[in-house]
Amino acid sequence: MPSKTEDPDTGQDTDPDTDPAPSPSKSTGTGPSPSASATEAAAQGQIADGTLGWGVKESFRAYVVGTMAKGRVTVSGGATQAAGNGAFTFKDATGTYDTDADRLTATFQGAVNFKGHETNGAYGLDLTLTNLRATLDGGTGKLTADVTSLGEKSPGVVLADLKATSADLTADRNVITVDDIAATLTDAGAKAFGGYYTAGTALDTVDLAVALSDDAQLPDGGGAGTSGGTGTSGGTGGTGGSGTGGTGTASTIGGTGTTTGGTIGGGSLASTGTDLPGPALGAAAGVAVAIGAGAVFAARKRRPQA
Repeated sequence: MPSKTEDPDTGQDTDPDTDPAPSPSKSTGTGPSPSASATEAAAQGQIADGTLGWGVKESFRAYVVGTMAKGRVTVSGGATQAAGNGAFTFKDATGTYDTDADRLTATFQGAVNFKGHETNGAYGLDLTLTNLRATLDGGTGKLTADVTSLGEKSPGVVLADLKATSADLTADRNVITVDDIAATLTDAGAKAFGGYYTAGTALDTVDLAVALSDDAQLPDGGGAGTSGGTGTSGGTGGTGGSGTGGTGTASTIGGTGTTTGGTIGGGSLASTGTDLPGPALGAAAGVAVAIGAGAVFAARKRRPQA
């Protein structure tokens, strides 16, 4: 039988048969350690943040601030615009994503207002886009916005059909980035622009970036698109030309064309095949000048759409 020994610390006898087993030592690191994948976002869930870059249509921006509409472009609600009457960035995305199904829905904060054709304090053009939402499902989707035109609000208007260059929605460092998404004007979008652009017209491409976790870093420069300061953009653009009897030539912002007395969106202003709104071309040809460009725009905006 083992003899008892004296504990040097307590001075008491101890019995080797009854001593408690030594406590387990800390792991030496041979077990599984947390992997990098533990910090990656789940394959589906809620979007933490995001930005959408879209210029609507470059020629439309130029027309609004040019010498025909003599207007301005204003961003608000957190949206920004690039310098030089550039594209817009809408921020603070919310929504859902599913990278396995290549599907996302994101709504962005911010608003942009286009205003022009002012006469005695009243505007023939007063168009606001807000609450923009982009959906993608297998590479195709929709771009939706609340549209307010001349004080009348239409929520949830599908402005454009979207087509990405790839159907794959892959997250990199918990950020999904999709650039150069083709945007094509819908019938509802054509009505939102008063029929000045026909359905099927190519709009500016869309860039979006969405964060899948709170600590994910969106791309530099404010995420998708080009960001700039908030405020109002304005400027001038050259128009010119003359016409007789509804036929003539017109040199306008963004290009030149020869008017032929066609129709745009069911209206009677001239169509030249350029991507500018009808009023700029018609006025340059002497049509809108005769009856007032602002009045034409206002009347056509109020006209019931087919």
